Amino acid sequence: MFERRAREWNLLVKLVLFTNLLQLASALGSMSSIAISYGEGGSVFCGLKSDGSHLVVCYGSNAAILYGTPAHFQFIGVTGGDGFMCGLLMQSHQPYCWGNSGFIQMGVPQPMIKGAEYLELSAGDYHLCGLRKPLTGRR
Repeated sequence: MFERRAREWNLLVKLVLFTNLLQLASALGSMSSIAISYGEGGSVFCGLKSDGSHLVVCYGSNAAILYGTPAHFQFIGVTGGDGFMCGLLMQSHQPYCWGNSGFIQMGVPQPMIKGAEYLELSAGDYHLCGLRKPLTGRR
């Protein structure tokens, strides 16, 4: 009887932990008002200022991200990957990335598709994905 209860409790604990891990995994990389980047250069936390200015401020130990943080661009949200941060520019709805990555171009607003605007960004270790607004007037 005791062994059966112990197995049931063990299964219940595993189920709860698995459910919590699924919730955590679905949030990694998603664009938000805050983001964390990690990597060999150290970890960094970036977020939109709470004063409503939509400007980004970063804290941490990765110099490439800290010193590359754009001071005058307004962002809708930010997302982080391995050694880099990206944000969705408020005016143009284009991604802008800073930090250090050999896989993603840094520093210039990145028109992934000319004339397209984006609604959402999501960064992973070495990639950036975007949810594009529908192109108007085209079929």
